[in-house]
Amino acid sequence: MDTPSLRTAEDAFATMARERDRLREAMGTLGTAVDALERLMAGNSEHRAALAAARPAGSADR
Repeated sequence: MDTPSLRTAEDAFATMARERDRLREAMGTLGTAVDALERLMAGNSEHRAALAAARPAGSADR
Protein backbone atom coordinates (compact mmCIF):
# COMPACT_ATOMS: atom_id res chain seq x y z
CA MET A 1 0.00 0.00 0.00
CA ASP A 2 2.94 2.33 0.58
CA THR A 3 4.65 1.64 -2.74
CA PRO A 4 4.10 4.51 -5.16
CA SER A 5 3.44 2.16 -8.08
CA LEU A 6 0.11 1.84 -9.84
CA ARG A 7 1.03 -1.68 -10.98
CA THR A 8 1.77 -2.79 -7.40
CA ALA A 9 -1.48 -1.25 -6.18
CA GLU A 10 -3.44 -2.97 -8.97
CA ASP A 11 -1.78 -6.33 -8.20
CA ALA A 12 -2.58 -5.94 -4.52
CA PHE A 13 -6.20 -5.13 -5.33
CA ALA A 14 -6.49 -8.19 -7.57
CA THR A 15 -5.03 -10.39 -4.83
CA MET A 16 -7.48 -8.98 -2.27
CA ALA A 17 -10.41 -9.51 -4.64
CA ARG A 18 -9.43 -13.14 -5.22
CA GLU A 19 -9.13 -13.72 -1.48
CA ARG A 20 -12.52 -12.11 -0.88
CA ASP A 21 -14.09 -14.36 -3.51
CA ARG A 22 -12.42 -17.44 -2.02
CA LEU A 23 -13.72 -16.55 1.44
CA ARG A 24 -17.24 -15.94 0.14
CA GLU A 25 -17.23 -19.34 -1.54
CA ALA A 26 -15.98 -21.00 1.64
CA MET A 27 -18.68 -19.23 3.66
CA GLY A 28 -21.34 -20.57 1.29
CA THR A 29 -20.00 -24.10 1.57
CA LEU A 30 -19.85 -23.84 5.36
CA GLY A 31 -23.37 -22.44 5.48
CA THR A 32 -24.64 -25.42 3.50
CA ALA A 33 -22.81 -27.82 5.82
CA VAL A 34 -24.24 -26.11 8.92
CA ASP A 35 -27.76 -26.32 7.47
CA ALA A 36 -27.34 -30.04 6.77
CA LEU A 37 -25.98 -30.64 10.27
CA GLU A 38 -28.91 -28.78 11.82
CA ARG A 39 -31.35 -30.98 9.86
CA LEU A 40 -29.54 -34.09 11.09
CA MET A 41 -29.64 -32.80 14.67
CA ALA A 42 -33.38 -32.09 14.41
CA GLY A 43 -33.98 -35.62 13.11
CA ASN A 44 -31.87 -37.06 15.91
CA SER A 45 -33.83 -35.05 18.50
CA GLU A 46 -37.11 -36.41 17.12
CA HIS A 47 -35.70 -39.94 17.14
CA ARG A 48 -34.49 -39.63 20.74
CA ALA A 49 -37.88 -38.27 21.82
CA ALA A 50 -39.66 -41.18 20.13
CA LEU A 51 -37.32 -43.67 21.80
CA ALA A 52 -37.83 -42.04 25.20
CA ALA A 53 -41.63 -42.08 24.73
CA ALA A 54 -41.59 -45.77 23.77
CA ARG A 55 -39.40 -46.79 26.71
CA PRO A 56 -41.22 -48.50 29.59
CA ALA A 57 -41.48 -46.43 32.77
CA GLY A 58 -38.44 -46.84 35.02
CA SER A 59 -36.28 -48.22 32.22
CA ALA A 60 -32.70 -46.94 32.18
CA ASP A 61 -31.91 -47.92 28.58
CA ARG A 62 -28.83 -46.15 27.18
